[in-house]
Amino acid sequence: MPNRKKKITVAALVLTSEDAMLGTLNRFVELKLQIAEATAAHEKEVAQLNSAFDSAVQEQREELAVLESSVQLYAVNHRAELFPGEKKSKDFANARIGFRTNPPSVGKRLKADTFEAIARRLDETEWGPAYVEWKPSLDKEALLRDRAQIPEENLAAVGLRFDQEEFFFIEPSSEAIARSRAAVEEIRRIA
Repeated sequence: MPNRKKKITVAALVLTSEDAMLGTLNRFVELKLQIAEATAAHEKEVAQLNSAFDSAVQEQREELAVLESSVQLYAVNHRAELFPGEKKSKDFANARIGFRTNPPSVGKRLKADTFEAIARRLDETEWGPAYVEWKPSLDKEALLRDRAQIPEENLAAVGLRFDQEEFFFIEPSSEAIARSRAAVEEIRRIA
């Protein structure tokens, strides 16, 4: 049965003094650093596990690629015999092999080209405008740049507003992080 994360209900302590807030802040920083250390240790273990797994199956992956290429090459070279008529696949006791056609897609002839440039060129041809759609979009950077000059009533008339939110943050100080790391190193050295 998979472990499910328990839903964390956020509650707030009632702090009535700066001393109480400082004590709470100290505990916050302590927990934040403990979680960061535990996360780093977890990520290191996961990376080691992934590396060991990749090493263990690398040889099989390489053999699998060789086998797949070999079967594909045989099928390409013997297509008429394996897939008579309109058939595109063949069933065997342990697998089905065949060729699938992907749906058509629109691509660029030149890697460096852009679809916008292609659309502009297409729009200039006799037959192309039916295949070009121009979607209006906001130039948000220009709006933000000129926000001091745009009257509020103009914005309201078109359904726009400028948002800017304030958010609360707590950042453990570099000294607290250094103390925590030193304490962890001391514990590791002793252990």
